[in-house]
Formats: sequence, structure tokens, C-alpha cells
Amino acid sequence: MKKAPMKLLVLDTSYPHCFAALLLDQQCFEIYTDEGISHSDNLVEIINVLLNKHQVKLNELDAIAVTQGPGSFTSVRLGIAVAQGLSLGANVPIISISTLAAFAQSAFDQYAKSPILVVNDARMGEVYWGAFEVHKHDIVMPMCSESLSTPQDISLNLRDIKVAIGSGFTVYPALKNLLPDTCSIYPDIKIIPASLCHLTQQAFANKNFAGPAECLPVYLRDKVAEKSLKP
Repeated sequence: MKKAPMKLLVLDTSYPHCFAALLLDQQCFEIYTDEGISHSDNLVEIINVLLNKHQVKLNELDAIAVTQGPGSFTSVRLGIAVAQGLSLGANVPIISISTLAAFAQSAFDQYAKSPILVVNDARMGEVYWGAFEVHKHDIVMPMCSESLSTPQDISLNLRDIKVAIGSGFTVYPALKNLLPDTCSIYPDIKIIPASLCHLTQQAFANKNFAGPAECLPVYLRDKVAEKSLKP
């Protein structure tokens, strides 16, 4: 019997742009907008349009993937809430994907260089950052824990970084002085639907599933606050 094609729904609402994508038998189809999603009903609407266009029912999905942050608090929560609701309604597992990893994968898929430093503006004089290198299957893997810090406190040896990306380089131009001259900087890169599908496909193969209650936003700033409360 012929094996049914993989059906994965992939969501990203972590920054002002957002999209819903469908990975269907190795092909990625997406609805992508730069206008953002202000309400969960809007996201559900574009999901329904996407599924109906490709004649896929919600309960036929093998998994639902969603970026979990760090990123805009409101946007990350919205994406995860929608994924949780769809997962509960259709009894479909969730795959949580790091937003920083999704940016790094998008950079590698475009420029084929690694290691990659991702630095995104977190406001309040801070940045979210993480470093990634590529392993087998051309998938990015973290080189360190994702962190929140002031730009000058990025605690990583940066001499081997080949590509640096993220809004942090626009907000804090002096960051480029921390990088080697051979490093290429792309501050305006966005998450590419096909790249997020690439990460999702590998996570699915590794069975990195979660239930709705286990799919939680990653804020990083909460961790800092918890630390500051310790005696």
C-alpha cells in the first residue's frame, strides 16, 4: 500500500510578518503577509483558506508546528494559542520551533554559510540572541543557549561567525564591531516559510512532539525576572 503523504501545518506569528504554511508531500505552500495578525480569528481564517485550497482536513494533519519565541510577546502567545486550540480540536500533536532557529535556518537556506548569529531587538535596551551551526541534513543546531542581554553583553566567542542576522543590527549598529571582518550581516532577513517547513520536517522525523499543555511561549525575559528575585 502506498504511504500517505506527510501533512504538516506550520505557523509563524512571532514578528510583525506572519504566515501559515502547509508541508504536503515534500512541498511547501503558504499564505504569507507582512501586515501581521492582530486577532486569532484572522489567523484561523488564513489557515482555513490554506487547508481548503489543498483539500486537507484539520484531522488529517500529522502535526501542527508553531514558532514559540522569543519574539513579540503578544504575537507569540497568539500563534501558540491557535496551535493549542487546533491541536485539541483535531487531536493532532504540536511541534514547537525556536523563533531564533527559524531565522537561522532561513539565513542558511539563502546564503549556505554557518555559523550564524541571530540578534533580534527585544526592546528595553536588550536583545534576544543565539548562535547556530549546520549539521547533517542541512539543519541548524544551537551552539549555545538562547539568551536575553544587553547588546554589549553577548557572551560568545564571535570570531568564527560567518553570517549575522536580525533586527538587533539595525537598532544597535555598533554590534557589527563585535564581529570579524569576514562576517556578512543581513539585518532585515525574515523567516522563510520553506525554511520553517524544513525545520519542522526534521523535528517530525525526530518525533519532537508536544501536547497542547506542553506547548508554551519562550520569553526569556521571565527567566531574568525570576533570577533577580532570588536572594
